[in-house]
Amino acid sequence: MLALVDAMRTEAPPLVPGLPLIGNTLGLIRQHWRPFVVDAYRRFGPVFRFRAVHFELTVLAGPKANELLIRDSEGLLSLRPNFEEFIGELGTERFIILLEGDDHRQMRHLLQKTLSKNSVQSYIPQMIEVTREAAQRWRPGDPIRVLPATRRIVLDQLGLALANQRIGQSFDAFEYFFSALIHVFSIHDRPRWWLRRRRYKDAKAEVMRFAREVLGAHRRVGESRAHDMVDDLLEFRNADGSSLTESDLLANCLIPYFGGLHTSANTTAFLIYEVLKNPNLHARLQAEADRFFRGRSTAPESLAKLQDFEAAVLETLRLHPATPSVPRTAVKDFEFEGSRIKAGCSLFVHTTLMHDMEEHFPDPARFDIDRFLAPRNEHLKMPGAFAPFSLGPHMCLGAPFAQMQVMMTVATLLHEFDLELDPPDYDLRERNTPIPSPEPKFAIRVRRRRRAPQTD
Repeated sequence: MLALVDAMRTEAPPLVPGLPLIGNTLGLIRQHWRPFVVDAYRRFGPVFRFRAVHFELTVLAGPKANELLIRDSEGLLSLRPNFEEFIGELGTERFIILLEGDDHRQMRHLLQKTLSKNSVQSYIPQMIEVTREAAQRWRPGDPIRVLPATRRIVLDQLGLALANQRIGQSFDAFEYFFSALIHVFSIHDRPRWWLRRRRYKDAKAEVMRFAREVLGAHRRVGESRAHDMVDDLLEFRNADGSSLTESDLLANCLIPYFGGLHTSANTTAFLIYEVLKNPNLHARLQAEADRFFRGRSTAPESLAKLQDFEAAVLETLRLHPATPSVPRTAVKDFEFEGSRIKAGCSLFVHTTLMHDMEEHFPDPARFDIDRFLAPRNEHLKMPGAFAPFSLGPHMCLGAPFAQMQVMMTVATLLHEFDLELDPPDYDLRERNTPIPSPEPKFAIRVRRRRRAPQTD
């Protein structure tokens, strides 16, 4: 599959034909990212280059690319160079999701106790409570913009569970701060001087004030609260036995909030759309939610009653993956499927290619939760075919939490309300920012409240 490169025998990856100056920009606008990659994969194979107005990228896609990401024992790829400026703006050199080697393995092991599937179940009552509180003021006829609503719910859920602190009045600052960083350092559609604007500086100051407050609360002796991720950070020791610096701690205690703002919240919004677009699915999931809440239990045997909901979350992640591609930088020259990859080359490993291929998920454009249920179980037929949270050592450690969070949020809303799209014939437009996101105008409307507020 790959080897150290012999420049005499390998060539650069094929270039997808495009227009002078703008390259493949129009193709990306017409098709969007994932259909563009599928088309290029079928035409040029598992490795190819494309150009846009300001950059050129090499894409690795398909089963061999996923295998490389999982089994990169030679250390050919690195995540860190793609985020150097990003983490520099946070004031840290040791952002835990970008650690590599022994420190990375040690940190993941430490955080497992907070983010494991068993631990996640203990957060379910909080997830339900936060959702109910956020929706308490919804009234019949009210239009609700979905993405702001799901972002507030998700950030409060994550904050309470992983840092014992709601986002509260700091929400706007968090949203602006992290969105600005993504636009400047990931999408590259804002100039670097954007970060010198007063609004950004004020947002950053508020976010860092919030982080200091969270750390201070965790350092106070005698407070009665559950162990959380910030406690794990305070306990962490580097390979040399040293603890994280104050700057490292401030940056890393923001991870629960950053992680949910553009992943869990978007997935929740996408699932709401897919459910309300399909009346039969809406009725099916609402009935399952009602059965779950009648049981008043979050024990594993009760969660088993939500198998349709679990399948719906998985199908949402297939059709709208949280992380469709992951950026990497080549650390050294190597050969991949007959093409030469040079050290320093910027890569996108498109881990979700198979999500959109008929060979793995028949009729892939159709939202169909039964593909994740027996007897079909299409996601289990080929290892790596379903990869909504990336693969390999840097696969999202919070995936179990995110899936439970999406499931509980939407189940609670369907149990409490009859909802509809606003307008009823609305067709969703997806944006890549760079993570797939519903467009800002996506809205729903309350038809009626099915339960009195905060009661069952």
